[in-house]
Amino acid sequence: MTDRELTTSTGAGSAAAPVRFRPRNWIVLAGAIGLALAALAYWTLARPASGAAPRLRAALEQAATYLGRTELRGDDTWIATQGAMRLGPDFRTWAETLNVNPIVETDVQRDPLASRTGSGTEGHLWKLRWLPDTALPALPRPDDTLAPPLPVALTDEDLFAILRDMAYAVVCPRLSPSDRQAWLDGLHVPAQSYRLTHQLLSLIIGHNQGCLDAATVEPLRRELATRLWLEQAADRSGIHDLSIERMAILCYAQVCDWIPTAWVDEVIATQEPSGSWGERNPGVHERVVARPEHTAALAFYVLAATWHERFADISPRPVPPQGR
Repeated sequence: MTDRELTTSTGAGSAAAPVRFRPRNWIVLAGAIGLALAALAYWTLARPASGAAPRLRAALEQAATYLGRTELRGDDTWIATQGAMRLGPDFRTWAETLNVNPIVETDVQRDPLASRTGSGTEGHLWKLRWLPDTALPALPRPDDTLAPPLPVALTDEDLFAILRDMAYAVVCPRLSPSDRQAWLDGLHVPAQSYRLTHQLLSLIIGHNQGCLDAATVEPLRRELATRLWLEQAADRSGIHDLSIERMAILCYAQVCDWIPTAWVDEVIATQEPSGSWGERNPGVHERVVARPEHTAALAFYVLAATWHERFADISPRPVPPQGR
């Protein structure tokens, strides 16, 4: 298009000077309007409603206070430390002050592959509490109209499978070829509930330790994360340990942007004055008892990942409590 001038008259029958419009100027104006609309869309759609940052900050600080005065097991400390890593150096220092159950250090001496119950897995998971993320590509959020029916109860075999999946993940650098194949076979088994969350968790821990390459991880991450998100989207039973765990593992799999603001708001709304979420058992198996500190550590991670994803540039930032 040439830079032509278009003229109009400013009054009927008058000899007024023409008003000149250059196509190039229209392009610049259209671009400016587009940027303004994009910014407006970001603040109204991508960012949560006004006041969300202070609510999230307060919930994070309350959860940290609760976790700081509670004795934690290996999995609790692992997820709490992973959350702290997303909140900056002050929270990293705080994480080193967490009160870890002494049995965790004893647990490190056990071989998770030596028994069906995976004894030693929690200790080895605790050793990985500072394991950094390895970047993964963004994935489009699934269509929630595809959400399946609500999950059914776990079986005893599901519980043993969870232990196996996690045992393989925490010691994956030393797996034999046959153990590695058994691990991958277990991650491909169609599952639900806590087994599904642990399949995805096991996969990402393996990837972050360098045990699984991108060609192995990416198709399975997409499949497991999609099924996990759809399961959460279909769940109308409210906030409990499993629903919070689903969100936490989705964030750990680097699809935290899939989590709707309403889900995070519900987590914040159900926090108790103590900073915990109390006993929120999902009722999927009689042997699955959600300890308050476990649920609180998961919720802390969800809130920390959300802050990192959406409010990292906001001041003031969350402040951890004073360490012991």
